[in-house]
Amino acid sequence: MTCGGSGLARCEVTPEAAMTVIESAVPDIHELMRSECFRVAPRASLSRGIAGVRTNSLIVNLPGSGNEAAESLGAILPVLDHVLSMLSK
Repeated sequence: MTCGGSGLARCEVTPEAAMTVIESAVPDIHELMRSECFRVAPRASLSRGIAGVRTNSLIVNLPGSGNEAAESLGAILPVLDHVLSMLSK
């Protein structure tokens, strides 16, 4: 998990860095996070974060805001056990 660096400012390059190591994108994980966060923070729609897999690791870019990061993590917790189970096979 990364936190921050996924906004629109030129200095925020976390998604680009993550793309260099991600082997398989899992875009719906980040879409789930974005949709849940949008309910409480409409600016969440501006996040450029990504999610994906490298070998048997899940990589997820969380927002830099503490509240939005907590909301995002809460949104994906229900599926994380299944994801991690699939990655361990």
